[in-house]
Amino acid sequence: SGSEGVKLITNKKELDRIHNAYPDEDFIIEEYLEGPSYSIEVIGLNEEYRVFEITELLMDSQYDCKRVIAPTTLDPSLKQQFNEIAIEIAKKISLNGIMDVETILHNGELKVLEIDARIPSQTPTAIYHSTGINMIEYLGYSFLYGSIFNPNHCVEVSTGENRYVVYEHF
Repeated sequence: SGSEGVKLITNKKELDRIHNAYPDEDFIIEEYLEGPSYSIEVIGLNEEYRVFEITELLMDSQYDCKRVIAPTTLDPSLKQQFNEIAIEIAKKISLNGIMDVETILHNGELKVLEIDARIPSQTPTAIYHSTGINMIEYLGYSFLYGSIFNPNHCVEVSTGENRYVVYEHF
């Protein structure tokens, strides 16, 4: 998704051919995973962590993420597992700020692809329109009050059931 110079190699013969054609090159070999892609945002501060709504990411072969969907149809047990994975990673790196974790659901198992330790791009907008939670405001108030669970926190808009949102780039 958006990487340059990536080749899908399906067998050892093809791998040997490419390696022989470029004997002086260093290669990174990764497992190819097929399946839907999901993202979850985490805010951490002073060893407190909060996850937000999981979004589904649809990729474009040329420009990476082209569409964000919220809420997802991901199975509730996988949602819980994804929440736990994200918080575990945040704890291990002592997150003070915001990050997202991206996964692929491959053969019924969530496989972590990457973390982005920065303000996410499209997902905060999709989450805001789906849940009413402004994650950037939430992050700001967390640092202002020194806790992500402070009762003086910004007001969260509750709509009951989350609204369906499709955020798409054209």
